[in-house]
Amino acid sequence: MFGFSNGAYYATSLAMRGRLQVDGYAAFAGGSGARHLERSGAQTRLRVPVFVGWGGKDPAHKDQVALARMLRRLKWPSKSLGKPRAGHAMTDDQVDEALDFLIGRRGGARKLGGGRGARGR
Repeated sequence: MFGFSNGAYYATSLAMRGRLQVDGYAAFAGGSGARHLERSGAQTRLRVPVFVGWGGKDPAHKDQVALARMLRRLKWPSKSLGKPRAGHAMTDDQVDEALDFLIGRRGGARKLGGGRGARGR
């Protein structure tokens, strides 16, 4: 499940509460490491991977940095990628990294496409 901006805050809430049976989450330019989410996350058994993407010029990027730190504290399977020169956006490389992480590819060596419902890039 991908979420951008407010959708990323919602995706983070769903992930920390284990509300959906999905293969993973990606939160771009949103999401939070709020205390109530950390408490929920500490009790959640369904811990699917979470990718966090943020831009350093986004006024709210500290929320995403806090989310990445919270996920590490909880030992949650996660990865984050900040782009210091990006604003309130999701960059192409953040999307590529999120997909690679969530479908289990390391280093992005294989190309997308060929899977069920996939299209070439």
